[in-house]
Amino acid sequence: MTPAERASMDAPRILNRYRLIERLASGGSAEVWRAHDERLNRPVAIKRLHAHLLPDVASRRRLAAEARAAAALSHPAVVGVYDVDIGGESPVLVMELVEGESLADRLAREGRLEPADAARIGAELGDALFHAHQQGVIHRDVKPGNVLIGRDGRVRLVDFGIAHSLAASAERLTRTGTVVGTLRSMAPEQLAAGPITPRTDLYGLGAVLHEMLTGRPPYPSATALTLAEAQRRGPPQLERVDPALAAVTAACLAYDPADRPLHAGAVAAALRDWIDGDPRAAAAMAPAAAPVASADDETVTSHAVVPPVRVSPARP
Repeated sequence: MTPAERASMDAPRILNRYRLIERLASGGSAEVWRAHDERLNRPVAIKRLHAHLLPDVASRRRLAAEARAAAALSHPAVVGVYDVDIGGESPVLVMELVEGESLADRLAREGRLEPADAARIGAELGDALFHAHQQGVIHRDVKPGNVLIGRDGRVRLVDFGIAHSLAASAERLTRTGTVVGTLRSMAPEQLAAGPITPRTDLYGLGAVLHEMLTGRPPYPSATALTLAEAQRRGPPQLERVDPALAAVTAACLAYDPADRPLHAGAVAAALRDWIDGDPRAAAAMAPAAAPVASADDETVTSHAVVPPVRVSPARP
């Protein structure tokens, strides 16, 4: 047996199937590993959630239900969920491995993005969200850290692990009044522990668009209270951004969900029209008023239905 073969034999395994190779990231809620599925002979990503965050049977069953909802999604811009285990010391999600970097890493390196690149990424995220919403799944935590950019340039939305299957609302296991999401991209209704709808994700998409276009989150507030106060004043003005892109961003960041675009597909279509040189659909999204405002990170846990809507297919 060669040294490499011996090292492979000795490497730790998850579920007697997934051989851990390299830790890719570690944070407050989980660590992510590159791994190999020895049964299907393919690379995978393993997300091991910290045990103290899911301390009881109910919370782990909720995770399993959310993983099933995410696994039902099949879209080029959604990272696939392959497996889930809630029986061990640390709950585990097995996902598609994306070789590349997060949008958060890219923004940290480059600052703001070129408008055309920001519009392309926004359109692909809109496609992913529109697909998820039609399947009854809301992401609830759309942020640069959950956007992966592959080496091929493709955009993928990851971590639907806190999403709920709306089709199973009668069996929902989350407690009313809890909120899930990341503070800097959290919608007003999430902060208020109010009803969550697909338009909640549009707010997160708007926050991502803002950060790509300016290099900073829309509201650099440090607390939930100061964030809520800033949100009530309306979306920040984007003075050095193309007016049509600024209009789409402001529409997604509208305080009242009813003032946001109808669905994520409309946002994706407007951004693609802008890329093709037609800003009319994007400009038409401008809210009636968009006063100036001035948010930081913190992860903080929260219903909905989107009707089937036909939109033009994404252009290749």
